[in-house]
Amino acid sequence: MGKFLFILLLFSSLAGAQSLRVREPLPSDNSSFAQWNTEFRTRYEGMPQASRAGQSECREFSRIPGTILCLTGSVADVGRYQGRASLFAEGAGVDATGVNVGKGQVVERNSITYATYSQNIGGTDIRSEDLQRYYRSVGSHCQCACPTGEGCATGNYCLDATEQEMYDRVIAPAEARNQPFVVIMAPYEYGIIVEHEVLHAQYFNDTAYRSAVDDFWANSMTTGERSSVTAALGDNYDRNDAYLIRNEFQAYALKSEGSPFESISRTYRVRLMAHLAARGVQPVLLSQ
Repeated sequence: MGKFLFILLLFSSLAGAQSLRVREPLPSDNSSFAQWNTEFRTRYEGMPQASRAGQSECREFSRIPGTILCLTGSVADVGRYQGRASLFAEGAGVDATGVNVGKGQVVERNSITYATYSQNIGGTDIRSEDLQRYYRSVGSHCQCACPTGEGCATGNYCLDATEQEMYDRVIAPAEARNQPFVVIMAPYEYGIIVEHEVLHAQYFNDTAYRSAVDDFWANSMTTGERSSVTAALGDNYDRNDAYLIRNEFQAYALKSEGSPFESISRTYRVRLMAHLAARGVQPVLLSQ
């Protein structure tokens, strides 16, 4: 994938100090996450307002192998670092201009779709295979950028400095290990979102956990219950992607306070927790 990288910063610049810090792996106990969150909050809130944009920290999350957890200072920074990659991985449906933005589609940095999405995204969880496809696709679009714009993409398809920093400091080193991984990013002040995204990482990376969740979905829920959950989630997620729906279901069932899907937790949390316990697996809940 590296061969595409020389073209990715066309019309962009890496000038300025690095804002994204990569720290040592995070120990698996929950107190370590709480301590890190407090340290980041103290550092971030102690900065002058003008210096806060883009401030983020990423660490490997030892409790779920293959997981990289990143804290940011704001929702806007999640959008800057991972918004377009997340759109590429999951799609956005029909945007404000009436255009259907599907999975695998690179949006321009100056598009209405990206502006809206990046201002409202709470957190991201993106698998390595989707990240690799995203950077390849961006490379192809950016390589086509030309001065006249005739029949070519514009420079707004290229990575900007923030996206490039994410690639250079987090994605590329993880890729070099030749093992699947997932990158989670969320604002430090939204603990519920962090926990929700961690549950997605567990579903991606923990085979025993995913198997237990899938068994619950297939054998402990009725056809009507599955249809009802799919319909509820389908307003925000691709209802035709069964893997995505199961993943979102388990994350909302176990951690959904303050979300539009709290009813899923009220209905299924106790049952799902009992099923997981019977299967000998435990969800990673950072607040417990």
